[in-house]
This record gives sequence, structure tokens and C-alpha cells, in this order.
Amino acid sequence: MKLALILVFLSPANMFGYFIQSLLLLFFLLRHFFIKGRKVDSFQMKSAYIWALLCVISILIGMSIGGGVAFTSYLLFIFVFFSIILFPFDIKVPSISSLLLIISYLILFSQLIIAFRIEPFSDILLNIYSNDEQLIKEYIQATGVSQLSWSRFGGVFINPNQCAKAYTFVLGLYLAVSPRGYKSMIHISLICFIGLLLTGSRTGMGIAILMMMFGSGVSLIRLLMLSIPLIIALSIAIIMNLRFIDLDSLIISFTEKNHVIIEYILYINDISIAALLFGIGDISRIEYDFGMRLNSFDSEFGYLLQGFGLMSFFVVFAFIWSSFRSIDDNRRVFLLNLLWLLSSTILVNIRFGFIYFICLSIIHSMQEHNKGLGR
Repeated sequence: MKLALILVFLSPANMFGYFIQSLLLLFFLLRHFFIKGRKVDSFQMKSAYIWALLCVISILIGMSIGGGVAFTSYLLFIFVFFSIILFPFDIKVPSISSLLLIISYLILFSQLIIAFRIEPFSDILLNIYSNDEQLIKEYIQATGVSQLSWSRFGGVFINPNQCAKAYTFVLGLYLAVSPRGYKSMIHISLICFIGLLLTGSRTGMGIAILMMMFGSGVSLIRLLMLSIPLIIALSIAIIMNLRFIDLDSLIISFTEKNHVIIEYILYINDISIAALLFGIGDISRIEYDFGMRLNSFDSEFGYLLQGFGLMSFFVVFAFIWSSFRSIDDNRRVFLLNLLWLLSSTILVNIRFGFIYFICLSIIHSMQEHNKGLGR
């Protein structure tokens, strides 16, 4: 299982990586039904069937209005269907704290290697992880530190926002399954904080700070201890004019995302009310020409609206609510990752959808293990 955890976090975001994840999902599927002989929970089966029905209706509607469905969309439909059926995956992991720390270090090293072009490792990583759709931000030493402050580095994830998402998943999982206490979280929090600075992701930094605040329990002393390094980091950000404290770009980003969703609702409603309710069955990067050019929604809500329409929100929020109720209070810190729904994708992302189900399954397993020991 530890190898599977490394693979889901560090496999490349290309067809080779999707192949690895497909094999992992097939492994859990075979183990679930044929080796363990477990039955599927009736609620989960109904949820999976509703998801499948939504997918079919959405695809048919998309075809009726002349749309097409990308291969990755079909792959995602299958991933989510079987993930719902198998959740929680049958996982037995006594302790993964050290492994999560190693994964965070590997992600940080990959950022530094690619950012500073440390040969031959940078070429090796680029050959394995890069793809045609994403550009790599490289550090050009001649431009100086001021240019570095606005550059964003994604390491093996290439995309800095995806890299930031990985850091919050690692941090949230660590805090959910590791021994509680301020000292136990300081090491991995520091690594993730540095890595998030390199990504330039404000959403990721905000989620990580919330995790650090609530990860070991809230008290006045802990908040004061946490506030000191945050004040220092904020001061450095102001002096270096880092992207994090550029309020203008933050407001523009938030406004544009809301504007795109509103414009899409008006656009698709004029074409078909059914497409508004059930979507068009595609979550790929489609361009719509309605006075502005839309490359992608850049949010879970937008992609859900495009792919499965307004009806999909009931299915997704039902799953989120059931996950919330099934996790102990002191482990719900991981669910702060759901804040990514506002500015990125989780469940409608092949890579992070699978990671999300894996992490929740690990939390469930550790939870049940501790209950069995009477803790």
C-alpha cells in the first residue's frame, strides 16, 4: 500500500501516469470482489448508478447539440463510478507518517531541481513528467531574485497549482492519521510551507495555514506560536513583492472565475435548458465564443456545471456530507482540501480524484484500527 501511495502522488500527469492509476484501481477492484469477497454498500451502489445515469444523459445531450466528448472525460466517468463503489478502499496501513514526510521532500526537491536546472536530474524529470499541454516556468539566474519571486514552480506536477494541491493533501493526511501535537506537525508543515511558497498558490497557502491552525487543536498559545512565523513570512513577502500579497491580481482572479460561470450559465441556457440541468458530458478544455474566450473554468463548480449540469451538485454534495459524517472530528482537518473546489478540481480531476479517495480510505482505515485498539 505504501508503494501505491507513492505512485498516486508521484506518477506523471500524462497517459503513462493514468495507466498506472488504472492498474491501481483495477487492483483494488479485483481485491474487493474476488479476494476479499466484500459486498457493495447499497447507498454507494445507488450513488454510483445515479452518477452513471447522469453521465449517460449528459453525453446524449452533448451529442444532440453537436458537442463531443474527450477520451479523458470517459476515463473520469469510469474512475468516479468504481471509486464510489469501492470506497473506502480496503487499506491496511499501520503508520505512514514517515512516508508522507518523504513524499513532501521529494516534491520539494523536484521543484528545486527543475527551477534551477540542476543537470542531469532536471532533464530526466522533464522527460518523464512534462507534456504538451503545460509549460514549465524556468528560473533564469540572470534575471535575479525579483523575477524568481513571481515565478511559480510545480516540480514533478509541472502545474504549480496541482503541486500546491498535492502539498495540502499530504499535509492534511499527515495531520489526520499521525500522532497529535504541535511538535509532530512542525516538520512537515515547514516543508509544505516552503514548497507552497515556490508554487505561488494563494489557495494552497490558505488551506495549509488553516490546516496548521486546526491540525493539533486550537488554543491561544498555539495560535500565537503559529502567528510568529506567519508574520515573518508575510514581512518577507511584502519586501520581495511576492505574488501572495498582490491583492489586485487576487481580486481579478476571483472576479473572472465568477464571471465565467455566470456567462456560461447564460450561454448554455440559450442553447438548451436540458444542457443546463444535466450538462454536456464533457469536462475537457472547450472554448466557447460568447463575447469572451473561455479556455477552462478553473474551478470544480464550473466543470461540474459543464459536464453534468446543476443536477450533479446533489450527487457530489451527498458524497461530501456522507464523508464528513463518517470521519471523526479530529480527522476532519483533511476535509479542508474541499476548499479547492472554489479554484481548482478534485472529484472531476482524474489524478486528484483518485488521490482523494485513497486518502479518505486511509483515514477510515486508521480510524477503525484505533477504535479496535480502544483509543
